[in-house]
Amino acid sequence: MRDRMLRVQTALGPLQGKAVTGVLTFQLKPEEKATVLTLSYRVSGAAASALDKDVQAVDKVLGEQFTRLVRFVETGKAAAQ
Repeated sequence: MRDRMLRVQTALGPLQGKAVTGVLTFQLKPEEKATVLTLSYRVSGAAASALDKDVQAVDKVLGEQFTRLVRFVETGKAAAQ
């Protein structure tokens, strides 16, 4: 499936209890004979939400999950060998 996009409005992990809006986007784009999957997560909220304190934890978890997704697509198994 190429040239497709999925957007989900969600607050993930430690952001769930805060007054924030998050948009998680998965995008598939053709590149030569392959398909590139891109993940982005944009969050906005009031300064009182202190989003700067959560960015590293959220980024780490999303990175780990994205790695598992790519591994699953490539090998059929999400867990590392």
